[in-house]
Amino acid sequence: MLLDLTLLRNADAKDLAGYYIQLRDLQDHDQITKNLLQEIGNESLPPTVFGIWLSVSCSDIALSQALHYPNSCLVRRFAIKRLGRRMRTSSWETVWNCLHGTQGVLDLFAQLSVVDVAHLSTFIGHCRKGRHRPARDASIEALLRGLLPFFHQESQPRSTDQRPLVNHYARMLPACSPGFVEQVLSQPDNPLLPYFNTSQILRYHPTVVQKRVLLATASASTDERFLSCLPQLARSVPSGQRDSAGFSPSMLYASDILAKLTGNQSVHVDSRVVINDVAAPLLDRAMKHRSNTDKVPEIVLATLSYLQHIPKATRYLDSKPRSILPNLARFWSRHGAEANDAVSRLLARCLEQYADQAIYTSTKSLVDDLLQNVARKHRYTLLLLVSKHFHRPAVDIDDLQPFHLMLDDYACQMFIDLDNNSALQLLSRITQAKRATDFLELGRRNSIFSHPHAPFRRADKRLLEIYLSRPESDGLASVKEDICELQRKSSGSRKQSDRAFFAKSAMFYAIGSGSLELYGDVLTWSWRYIKDPMTIRTIYDRQSLLTNQGIELLSGMQITTSGLPSHQPDTWRVAEANKILLNLFDIACVASVEPSFRQNDWSAIKAIYRFVIKTRLDSTRILQRRFGLPDDTLYDHVWQDTLTTLLNLEERACKVEHEILAFNSPYGPLGQDRLLVDGTDRPIKHPESSYRFLDELAKARDTLWKKIRPTSHPAAASLPRPWPQGLPIQFLANPDDIARQDAEGRTPFLSSRATSVVFLGAEAALSDLPPTDDDRAAIGSLVDDYGTALAINIVQQPQGPTRDRQVSRAWHHAITSLTGDRMDATEAIAFWRPIFRQALPRVKLEVPDVIDERRQVPVLPTDIDDGETNEWDPALNQRPGVKPRYLSIRAIDCLLHSSAMQLDPSMAIREPQARTQSFTPLSLWNTEDCLNESNRVQEGLIASTLLYIDSKENKSCRILRQPFPSGGDIRYPSLILDSEFLLRSELHISQAINVLEQLVNRVPSTLFRELTSSLLETSSWLAMESRETATATTTAYRLLALTKECDCPETIASLVLRTVLDRPEASSWHRQFLLPTFLNRLRPSHAKELLTSFAEAIELKNGLQSDTKILTKDTPNSVVKVTTIKYLAQLLHQSCYITSEDAFSILVSLLGKHTHIDVLVTIVESLLAMLAHHASHNNRSFVQKILIALQGLVPIAGRLNERKEDEKEPWDSMPVIEDEDHCPPIFDLLLDFAFDCEVDVGVRQDLVEQVLLPAFDATLKTHEKWIETFLARTKGGSAIEEYITPIPPRPTVLATLLEAIPAFLPGSYFDLWQRYTVMSLAPSPALVTFNRILRDGPGDDKGETDAVPSPDEEAARHHWLQIYDCRTEVFSECRLADVIIGDLPVSLAPSKNIQSILQGYTLEVARVMIQHFDELHESWERFLAPLHAPWGARQGRVWYEYCHPVIKGIIECVETYRDDASWRANKQRRPEFLPNMVQLRLMLLRPIPDDLPAAQPKDQHCAELADKLVELLTDIVANTKVYHDAMKQIVDYMTGNLRFPWNVDAACRTGDLASQKNEEECATIDYLKVEVAHVVFRQKAENIRESPEMMKKVEGLFEQWRDSEVEDFRMRGIVGLGQAQDSDLLTHLEFDGSCD
Repeated sequence: MLLDLTLLRNADAKDLAGYYIQLRDLQDHDQITKNLLQEIGNESLPPTVFGIWLSVSCSDIALSQALHYPNSCLVRRFAIKRLGRRMRTSSWETVWNCLHGTQGVLDLFAQLSVVDVAHLSTFIGHCRKGRHRPARDASIEALLRGLLPFFHQESQPRSTDQRPLVNHYARMLPACSPGFVEQVLSQPDNPLLPYFNTSQILRYHPTVVQKRVLLATASASTDERFLSCLPQLARSVPSGQRDSAGFSPSMLYASDILAKLTGNQSVHVDSRVVINDVAAPLLDRAMKHRSNTDKVPEIVLATLSYLQHIPKATRYLDSKPRSILPNLARFWSRHGAEANDAVSRLLARCLEQYADQAIYTSTKSLVDDLLQNVARKHRYTLLLLVSKHFHRPAVDIDDLQPFHLMLDDYACQMFIDLDNNSALQLLSRITQAKRATDFLELGRRNSIFSHPHAPFRRADKRLLEIYLSRPESDGLASVKEDICELQRKSSGSRKQSDRAFFAKSAMFYAIGSGSLELYGDVLTWSWRYIKDPMTIRTIYDRQSLLTNQGIELLSGMQITTSGLPSHQPDTWRVAEANKILLNLFDIACVASVEPSFRQNDWSAIKAIYRFVIKTRLDSTRILQRRFGLPDDTLYDHVWQDTLTTLLNLEERACKVEHEILAFNSPYGPLGQDRLLVDGTDRPIKHPESSYRFLDELAKARDTLWKKIRPTSHPAAASLPRPWPQGLPIQFLANPDDIARQDAEGRTPFLSSRATSVVFLGAEAALSDLPPTDDDRAAIGSLVDDYGTALAINIVQQPQGPTRDRQVSRAWHHAITSLTGDRMDATEAIAFWRPIFRQALPRVKLEVPDVIDERRQVPVLPTDIDDGETNEWDPALNQRPGVKPRYLSIRAIDCLLHSSAMQLDPSMAIREPQARTQSFTPLSLWNTEDCLNESNRVQEGLIASTLLYIDSKENKSCRILRQPFPSGGDIRYPSLILDSEFLLRSELHISQAINVLEQLVNRVPSTLFRELTSSLLETSSWLAMESRETATATTTAYRLLALTKECDCPETIASLVLRTVLDRPEASSWHRQFLLPTFLNRLRPSHAKELLTSFAEAIELKNGLQSDTKILTKDTPNSVVKVTTIKYLAQLLHQSCYITSEDAFSILVSLLGKHTHIDVLVTIVESLLAMLAHHASHNNRSFVQKILIALQGLVPIAGRLNERKEDEKEPWDSMPVIEDEDHCPPIFDLLLDFAFDCEVDVGVRQDLVEQVLLPAFDATLKTHEKWIETFLARTKGGSAIEEYITPIPPRPTVLATLLEAIPAFLPGSYFDLWQRYTVMSLAPSPALVTFNRILRDGPGDDKGETDAVPSPDEEAARHHWLQIYDCRTEVFSECRLADVIIGDLPVSLAPSKNIQSILQGYTLEVARVMIQHFDELHESWERFLAPLHAPWGARQGRVWYEYCHPVIKGIIECVETYRDDASWRANKQRRPEFLPNMVQLRLMLLRPIPDDLPAAQPKDQHCAELADKLVELLTDIVANTKVYHDAMKQIVDYMTGNLRFPWNVDAACRTGDLASQKNEEECATIDYLKVEVAHVVFRQKAENIRESPEMMKKVEGLFEQWRDSEVEDFRMRGIVGLGQAQDSDLLTHLEFDGSCD
């Protein structure tokens, strides 16, 4: 049975799978696979059809054939993905055997491209999902061993693929067994180690990662990549059941980590991770899951212990709600607050820890955060702990005496959060301690405590006392007296602000008392201010009426001390509160007749009813949920009287005499747009009584308005449907209150009303608007809102089939009965769909979309003539755009637009504008969703874009001039585009290319190649005709750049290569289409063929088969440009698409035939990268081959200039030496490689010996000839030849060698630099004269005139002077002392023999500099710099062994001069002066190293250092009278060269005067010792203040000075002690004569 190719090309995935299922039952699977692959290879079918066949067939043979299929990357991708899925199942072994086991898979890897290898490795690496299968793990391990034969040399079978793909093979490591993974991780030289993915290892081998993290925390040598997994391990990985203590596996592991980190000083984990990702989440999870009560204290103790050992970690403590301290407070409240037990002590420790850091800005902020985490009955105890252990200084709030040290201000909320008795007692103690009442901060907004107490901007303490005491009716006498006093003050005040203030205070006192009676009396009393507009406005503003406490009181639900409403109905006072609510309305009615009345002043009274009812709804919900009160009880005691009150209120508000109040809104007293029930469709069960109240209220209001409306519009009493005679549904209930699933069956009136609107009859819905003005005025804006009714009708239905059926019913009714014949079916669907979506945003709608978002064009034509070329318009059947059309107005349009109507019952109904929906089709070549279009459309897009580009740009042979791929098998018929289509202005070539970029996997590679090739031929033809070619050429290049993603890149490879070679002017484009990503998609044989052909074509094109030719960047187009050759070498740099052998052979062929420096540098970079790779894999034979190839660079790197060959001797003119200040590029690359410590030291040494040093010696030899020639050609040059030390043309090269790789160099190199240094520092007089003549000329004293020198002669002079007239500039290049203790790796550090030689060389240079010190003194500091003692212990030992004797030798040399009487007496002495001896003697002092081992006591080092400083001071006093400069040097040394705390410790020992008691016993040296110590203390005051240990030592010395009989010492001690106690240690002291 033949394949139905037309169906396969055009069918969607579902139809295609059905066809394959039928075909599978009729034909052999293997034959189907063979036919499909054959058609895909012929490009008769797109490769996308094969993926579904793999899923349907489930054939292992089909999978194997697809994996080995050479003609489609996408087919192989489908097969790799399918193989990955099969490897996760129990049938993995079947498919593995079908691939011929491990050997077969190895052979498969060897045939795949780099991209395919990466994908296959990734999918195999993920096959460990699900059940663990040991046999599969073993097979994958054998596969990995076979892929790495250079490492597993005994493994069988072995791969023949030598491409460097280890980074991709590492992706399979997660699929191996834990033992194998452990083995890989424990082998430092395993090639997989640098490339594995830690997140995948964590996913599949969490236990392995756990062990590695434990190792990484204890040792810095372990792979620290695993430390990044610690947060996941501590939070969620691995998953598992909890133990009996409630701990999951990840929590147990986090506990172990925390325990191991505690007390470990050598922790290698970031403290931020320990606190924020281990400790805090662990404690939070333990609290969340209510783990064993012993576990939480253990976690906190471990954390505190960690913080004690790692003090810097405290900076990461924070105040977040789920952090350590809030969670501990919550645990303490549950388990430890009843007694002063271990948990309380633990909380106290934690508070002290937090107190040491600025985590909370103040004690108040801490209290605000913590109190909410603790039960009310324990909050006072918590406050007591905070005051004792967090507040500074500590205060006991139970003690009256130190209370003034606590806080200046207190928040009212703090007292409210406490239990009432404790709060009152605390308030009383604070009042007694402060002896004032102005210490309370104003309360939060909308609180009675936000009202300030006159005359201070503070809260009223008496009001707080009243609120906290909440006396019963028999205890209200004192409160009544207070209120009477406030009323008296208000009535008697002449100032309006005072009247308002005291009246407001009286109202708040009544609210605070909790007495509705008092509150009502105060409101009644306030009527007297109705004629005082400013006062009454203040009393009844929002800040007065809408306080939280006032709303709570008016709700009538008594709130208990626990913060919950009382569950005893006898205590409720709803009826009494309702009377007050009516009284408020009466006040507004009385005020409305006053001339000063304004509506806005009374908005608080209008809003108060909504807030009160909202509070009652919340309270009844809590009461039923907490205490199970029945609905009847709630309705009878709360809602029945409330309903009567609201109806009474609304009826009175709608009277004509009260219209000025604007209380007569259809929304009613409860407001118009505010929620009464929290949330929207949340699973919260509200009492049935609440919904009954809302439903009864809606029904009663509708009845009331049926009576009210006819009074103003009599026609309202007889309005027909759909016009409501009462209130519309949106005014009866907010949909957010009623449109809830839990309201189902509980609101019968509203539900039936919503149903009547949604399922309105066709006759009423499609009726015309009333014709008479009276009827229209009666309707006004009171029209039912369809969206509100739809939301209530649908959302009240239970989710699932019931709701779906209701949606379907409503939808069908809308598009039929509510639409009629005004629209066709398509328009109706487009019209109603947005209405339903807007009304039901959270409901999943299964309604059709008339506007198919998938394109229907372009599609290939089917009615064509196979024998002729057919004209085709791809946009012929494109759906045209549809403009909206206006509809005749019907009643249903008013229901749909009622929400947009202006709410004004006095206005007549306005006709809305109703129109159908518009439609704008997608652009023909829109690229947003090309991949999701149907196969027919994708084929049409490909054909139309290819033909468009061909028609616009191609002047050569056209594509699709014949059916493709053949006349008997037509995928694309013979087509040309319609001329009108080509002229469409909205189409551009860029759009066509963008579409092809999206569908590049589906585009036939043959058509791609033909079109691109034709465009290139067209551009060449146009160039020959001298016509514009930019457009065609750019289009061709853009198409060629897409080939990196085409399905069969091998088809395009030859065209890519030909374009690169034939079009050198497009070198910038070469990097766009000949990319590594393109080569990565080629199979290895094709990649090798392409790169080999590239190299051979370069040789052939440039005629380089036998003779070497120098290329330049200006090479004409007849040869390949240098940039192209360089790009070939760059493609071979660390390439993985061909083997290293192949890449090496190509690079060597290029190396032997090209001498351009840019090409050579790129080749050397690639060879060195290859050398490093094979050295890491211990491939010695290949390493040696690379080294032999690099030896060919010796003649090039040994030139005077690497960029060009040296001229043959004898030289006609002096060669010009370029880039004298820089290391030549090739030599620099070789030197960088030798310095790279990641490369094997043996390989680096071989490179130095075989390549680097021979090149250097060749350069030195050539430069010696240059020097001889220069001296021979220069007047007077022969006389100085004996004074010259030969040196390379660039001294910086030798200096870099000495500093970078001294271990690899022979001693002669150091001797060469030493001789050059000495010669430069002390040149012979003859050389000085010769250089002066070269620099300045011979002078005019003899009347000689020289000819103007040529440029070559001038360059030679410049070069000579640069290397032989540098003097101390030689130190800028290299100081051999730097090499002695240089910070080099061990493998590069010089040997002891070399260090001994360098020691002598350095001392020799020092003697030369001292001998010529008057000339070289400015460079003395630069010379001494490397001789200063370093800070590290290892370097310190080297310094002491080799540099310390040098400094001693320098001192001896200086003293030799000083002791020479003849030198001192000679006025013409040389040198004229000598170096500073104090500086040299200070350099002899050995500082305490930072990394001193613990076994060596630092105190002993400090004592020795102090003794030597005292000895130095004694010598200074004994040998000189002027010691101020020496003193400054000593102080600078102690504060700059010594580090804290050792400099302060040494100062304490230096300033110790225990043996001197009186002034007679004190000498000058004692005064100097104290002065030095004192100055050090001043300069290090900040450090001393932060170190308790050092502070204690300094204070001890100050006490010793204080007890001295010497006035100067005693004064310093007294002042120092005083300022130390004030934490201002010596920062302001000034003493005459201090040495700073």
